[in-house]
Order: sequence, then structure tokens, then C-alpha cells
Amino acid sequence: MKAYAVQIADADQSVDEIIEFVARIFGPNYHEALTVQDTLIRAEPTTTSANFITARSSDGALIALVRIVER
Repeated sequence: MKAYAVQIADADQSVDEIIEFVARIFGPNYHEALTVQDTLIRAEPTTTSANFITARSSDGALIALVRIVER
């Protein structure tokens, strides 16, 4: 089994990286998905790095994401 780390995203983890990761998942047109996800995530007034739980591989690559949206 490969090692990975699960943690709450910190300020050093880029929202841009998270948006790109989500756009790759929600394609099929990456460029369209990138625009949509960028708008959705940045427009949400409660978005902070603490609203993302990330999993990273042992080499630091983002491999999973949980987004918490406050309501």
C-alpha cells in the first residue's frame, strides 16, 4: 500500500492547485471545468483553506480532496 497523508489544508496550500485538481475531475472539457470551478470556489464567501481536507501522496502530490461548504 502506498503512503499518503490526510490533513486540513493550510495557508501554504494553494487554492489554485485545488481548483486545478477539481477541474481535472469534473471535466470532460478541462478548460471549461477550470473556469466553472474557479468561479464556484472563489465566489463562495466562506471559502478558506480550513474548508479543505486534502490527501497527499508521499511525494506531495494532491490525490484527494474534501471540501466543506458552510451553510
